[in-house]
Amino acid sequence: VQEALRVNEPTDVWSLILLLLALFGGIAVFRAVRLVPRSCALIVERRGRFHAEYRAGLHLLMPFIDRERSMVDLREQEMVMSPRQVTTSDGLVVSTDLTVYFQVIDPVRTTYQVPNYLEACEQLVITTLRHVVGAMDLEQVLAGREQVGVRVRDVLNWTTCRWGVRVGGVELTLSEASLMSSDARRPLDAP
Repeated sequence: VQEALRVNEPTDVWSLILLLLALFGGIAVFRAVRLVPRSCALIVERRGRFHAEYRAGLHLLMPFIDRERSMVDLREQEMVMSPRQVTTSDGLVVSTDLTVYFQVIDPVRTTYQVPNYLEACEQLVITTLRHVVGAMDLEQVLAGREQVGVRVRDVLNWTTCRWGVRVGGVELTLSEASLMSSDARRPLDAP
């Protein structure tokens, strides 16, 4: 009975070794071949440090040594901000809708200079808008809506260029203006 259950052991061992080698080779090929889509960049690290930036095409990585850090979209993107309440220098609250168009121009700096460039850009847009509109009175804001957009874009570009991001345009829409409060308006009306 034992002889019937016993199989040729050396052949089974070699079969198991070949199966494991084939499995390991398949995993290595799967981890080594990377297809980067058009208008994207792949950031690769080797042993925890930046190694290479790969653009569109088929690329080979060192399996188990290279690591894919991030895939960065290089197309122009739009960030639509929800309506924000901004106070002008004369105490009026203006509701603004803002659309920002930006593009990653240096994926390496975008990956390593700021943890999350989308959130950082959004916070920077909000702060810059408040600063620019807050330095103007309502008449200046209404008369120079395009100028406000250009000033916001220039300030954003000055900061985001260090992150590898270029701001292409800012569109600003003013919805309404209202008094902050009657107490806040009185000192401005007083002679």
